[in-house]
Amino acid sequence: MRAYKKMKFIMKKIILSLVVASIAFASCKKDKTVNPTCESTVLGIAGAYKITKVVASPSGLGPIDITATYLSDACTASGVYQLNAADSSVTYSQTASCLGSGSGSYNVVGSAITIESSGNGDDFAGTISSWNCTDLVIRDLTSGTTLDYTLTKQ
Repeated sequence: MRAYKKMKFIMKKIILSLVVASIAFASCKKDKTVNPTCESTVLGIAGAYKITKVVASPSGLGPIDITATYLSDACTASGVYQLNAADSSVTYSQTASCLGSGSGSYNVVGSAITIESSGNGDDFAGTISSWNCTDLVIRDLTSGTTLDYTLTKQ
């Protein structure tokens, strides 16, 4: 009888230890919540961006990195697109020594994106081919040539 009570006491300790360990382990798991600000929406992509890479893919040819040519002008290289979520507006500005500026609007519907600015600054009408909360890659098809613009969040 005494051995039975001792064994019962040991089993209770083992079970209690396992329960406590399970609770501790489960409470230390990382939450896998999606960052809602990293969505391909007007709100999700809002922010300030610079063009950091441009790749052309002419029909029948492989991709060609044309970033150096595209950004060879210091004023173009300094251009910043500010995408404002509150009113879907865009402002474009360059460094003080440059005269380029403009304003306009942008919209995102599914994977389609348009950025239109009056004045200086490029207009984009294409699809979002990649978005990781830092780099926004817009694919634009112009006259048989696919252009991938990488805009990097500042």
